Amino acid sequence: GLTHSDGHSKIIGIAFDGYPIYGSKGYITATNKDSAVTDMVSSYKTKSQPASGRTFTYVQQEAGSFVQDYEYSVGHNGSTLDEHNGRFCVTPDFPNGTYAYFVTATYPYIIGPSTKAQRSVTIT
Repeated sequence: GLTHSDGHSKIIGIAFDGYPIYGSKGYITATNKDSAVTDMVSSYKTKSQPASGRTFTYVQQEAGSFVQDYEYSVGHNGSTLDEHNGRFCVTPDFPNGTYAYFVTATYPYIIGPSTKAQRSVTIT
């Protein structure tokens, strides 16, 4: 299966910076393996106005059509993840904790515009 017996997602890969990538399920309380499991939620949202230099208006191409349409927003929509689409947490594989990325149903889906080790990527 894709989850451990307690419902936490299994590792689906390792990012190039060495941190594990998990499926969408993690513990509600990042450092408590006895807390319930929930879907991890991205902290990105679409910008209210098109980014400077965007060729199309939101009427022509809806918000979210391009990477530049998103911005990191702490606490957005019940988010559980940081700007890299990860967090420090305990997992069944790392009971003492590790930084880990999670797959989400919305942008950035796997890893944000930068990795934990990398810090930033220029998106043009």
